Amino acid sequence: MKTIQDIRKAVKPLGFKLKTRSLSWGLHATWADGEGNTCPSIFSPETLAKWQPLLDFRRENGDALRALKIPGLAL
Repeated sequence: MKTIQDIRKAVKPLGFKLKTRSLSWGLHATWADGEGNTCPSIFSPETLAKWQPLLDFRRENGDALRALKIPGLAL
């Protein structure tokens, strides 16, 4: 994964989206589910089960996500 588009294509089958915004300090990434909800910082057992595929993806691909140097992408 070398571009944001590659990441978007990889997470789409998992049911998630990657939103990016240009802010004054640069590009910022936000993860969202199919309903438009952003990734929570505190998980209940139900929300953890829902977001677990994305969390696993981020853990497995952390080096590639950190290489893009965009805040909000990697764990």
